[in-house]
Amino acid sequence: MRATFLVAVSMIALAGVARATAADDISAAKAAVEANRYDEAIRLYTQALSDSALGADQRVQALRGRGGGYLSRSMIADAFGRKDEAARFGEDAVRDFSEALKAQGDDAELYAARGQAEYSLGRYAEAIADYSEAIKRKSSVETLLQRAAAERASADVDRAVADYGAALDAQDNSPGSEKADILDDRAFTYFLAGKFDLAAADFAKALSLGMGERANDVLWLPYQTVWLHLARLRAGTDDSQELKDNASRVNLGEWPGSAVNYFLGQTTLEQLSTVSPHGGARNRECNVSFFVGEQALAKGEKAPAAEQFRKTTQACGPRHVFSIIARQELARIER
Repeated sequence: MRATFLVAVSMIALAGVARATAADDISAAKAAVEANRYDEAIRLYTQALSDSALGADQRVQALRGRGGGYLSRSMIADAFGRKDEAARFGEDAVRDFSEALKAQGDDAELYAARGQAEYSLGRYAEAIADYSEAIKRKSSVETLLQRAAAERASADVDRAVADYGAALDAQDNSPGSEKADILDDRAFTYFLAGKFDLAAADFAKALSLGMGERANDVLWLPYQTVWLHLARLRAGTDDSQELKDNASRVNLGEWPGSAVNYFLGQTTLEQLSTVSPHGGARNRECNVSFFVGEQALAKGEKAPAAEQFRKTTQACGPRHVFSIIARQELARIER
């Protein structure tokens, strides 16, 4: 009798230790994520999930966390062009988020997280559906912007514009720089649709709103100047004086200011490829090929433009906005 009692007590004690160990694993995994140690976090979450004593809420927590770790690893692999690895981690993330949703089907954040993983895999319809489910449960500017990006990637321009507009309406009391970012995204969407006047209007407004906080930003102002110029160029508008005025606030001797100088006719295409502390060679080729392709297209030089846009699709990631627009420009040229 006494032996049976001791065994029972021991079982209870061991279960308590198991639960504490799982909780410790989850806590340590969160700390690993904070330190960007995603492989360690995945290992710890997996260890916690293997514990048979894990509670239902803890299981969802671990699945959510591991899914986030997989998604981060997928994004890192994608940034370095490791497509197979990125896809594998993306699939793992979708699996974990889906499993968590079976137990917690009203969680807006889980739907948004799975939508992000599906977007990373190029499954835009599925991503849009999940973002929509998230918005039904808890609307947020971030999720609206995520859905808009998926809509733009799938060439659903009208819905993307509507979502960017809704996000702007929700940002009434936000800093100008945050509104500027949304305006830029909507401008790219208009550009994708060939509505260059509307794109220019949004780029110009974004430039005005962002100047207060970003006037000394060595990256933002030059890029903003180039984007506005390209939209004017494609709209057939003479912006020579506006370009000079904006260029006067930019360091023209260093990338991306040298891109502004290129459009002023004071820098050659070869000089744009010189070494810079801002961005790697692949990122530079992504930008330069797109900028040069748009300039060529504005001049009616379709063959050189097509060559540059093909470079863009190779140098930029498949979901990069320049790749999305470049593919559309190639489709227009081929028509």
